[in-house]
Amino acid sequence: MKSKKPKVCVEKETGTVTMTKFNPDGSVMYRNAVKQGGLSRGVWWNSSLQRYITDGHPFGYVGHSRRTRLSDVVVESGLREQGLSDEGIAVWLTSTSGRHLGDCFEKGMTKQEVEEAFRGFFGTRDAINDLKEWDDLLRTSEKVTNARQDAALEAKLAKGERPTVVAPRHIGKTLSALSARVEESK
Repeated sequence: MKSKKPKVCVEKETGTVTMTKFNPDGSVMYRNAVKQGGLSRGVWWNSSLQRYITDGHPFGYVGHSRRTRLSDVVVESGLREQGLSDEGIAVWLTSTSGRHLGDCFEKGMTKQEVEEAFRGFFGTRDAINDLKEWDDLLRTSEKVTNARQDAALEAKLAKGERPTVVAPRHIGKTLSALSARVEESK
């Protein structure tokens, strides 16, 4: 008997993603709710993070049992100071390093204690190098995606087709090409 697909329930108002996994007989294997906590909307609703959460039992920092609203605010702020974007923070939170950062926290810590634990973790060379590697990887991936989108847009415009979806950075180029075609047809 095949097991049922996991059921994912997303509550936008509360920022909670609940995933229920079923046994082959239809009974509940486990239910896991992950909350937005103190993470910003840009990080929490990032497609990479949401895909990670809904694909299975989330680990990394985002799935850590010691995660609190206060630690979320401190961690996101600290990662932003290191130059990471929403996407970079969202992906880093799913990493093994993110999981180890979660190990530094305890429930009931004061803001000062959380900040000290964060600084202590990022005071290690491995953590900083890991952060730089994630950032480099994301920037390279973004460049490849942009190059593919640029090539696809150029191909459509060369054939005289109208693009169905236009990335914000392509709007000027698309409008110019469409305007030129209108002028040619007059």
